[in-house]
Amino acid sequence: MYHEGEKRSAVSKFDTESGVICYTLPGDPIPLSRIRIGRRRCWDSQKELKLIASITVKSQHGERPKYVGPLRLDMTFFFPIPKTLIRQIKPGTPHTVKPDLDNLVKMICDLCESILFASDCRIAEINCRKIYDTTPRSEFFVHTLENS
Repeated sequence: MYHEGEKRSAVSKFDTESGVICYTLPGDPIPLSRIRIGRRRCWDSQKELKLIASITVKSQHGERPKYVGPLRLDMTFFFPIPKTLIRQIKPGTPHTVKPDLDNLVKMICDLCESILFASDCRIAEINCRKIYDTTPRSEFFVHTLENS
């Protein structure tokens, strides 16, 4: 769908052949953190970040209807290559350090809930990976699965 070295923006890409949209969140992929609970209050340290990311997803989705039925998500998290390792690591190399993949996936699922689909329980399959790249971002595709 993308050509090597193509500049990517925060605007979604639509593949007319398959009818699938690529949603892109620019910047370093952010894992979901736990809500902190204190004596007298409970707070979400990522509240602003989630709001900004959900606005980005909503603007990329536009006026399209929400996805229904069973869904498959294909996610790729692109991490920046550390300056100390720029000569050893090539773009496309698997990213094997923190953050954990499951926390990255949970952040995307929570962002998309009520914007792209009614509930994340509709997700039946998830394919995901973490890799290094020159442009940090999170990309994901939502596919509708056929009911068998």
